[in-house]
Amino acid sequence: MARVAKILIRNGTTAPSAGDFDVAEPAWDKTNSKLYIKNAAGTMVEIAGGGGGTITIGSSAADVFSATSGEITADDAGADKLVFWDDSTGKLTYLDLGSGLSISGTTITASGGGGSSSPIVETQQVISQDIQLSAGTNGLSVGPVEVAQAYAVTIPENATWMIV
Repeated sequence: MARVAKILIRNGTTAPSAGDFDVAEPAWDKTNSKLYIKNAAGTMVEIAGGGGGTITIGSSAADVFSATSGEITADDAGADKLVFWDDSTGKLTYLDLGSGLSISGTTITASGGGGSSSPIVETQQVISQDIQLSAGTNGLSVGPVEVAQAYAVTIPENATWMIV
């Protein structure tokens, strides 16, 4: 005896609603790769894809992804790179590594100890972003230092911020 399946399609939610559609006796045509269901009149009706197999990548992701023959693929950046959202251009793109950074496999490595080769280290005199030291760390600034209005430096217990 053939097994008959029933499928219930919800109208955009997981909860039952008046817009639910009860699909009776779905059938897959392997030769033509088509799906059919029996409608209320008992006639088999082909289920067509919403986009007809066409997929496009919007301009905000075109630097990173491509669509060919209905398949979305990642574009080869030509080197190990990070994908990020660039607010200034409003799209996904590849991040170029600055000096002293490298990627190997899934690891990013920084070299050079965070300083410069100059005998003088320059620091900003105005803090224009919120900064929070981690517990158990120390922060160092060269003064005078001003914290701009609407920003804060948060120093938790077991942390120290020194201005020299």
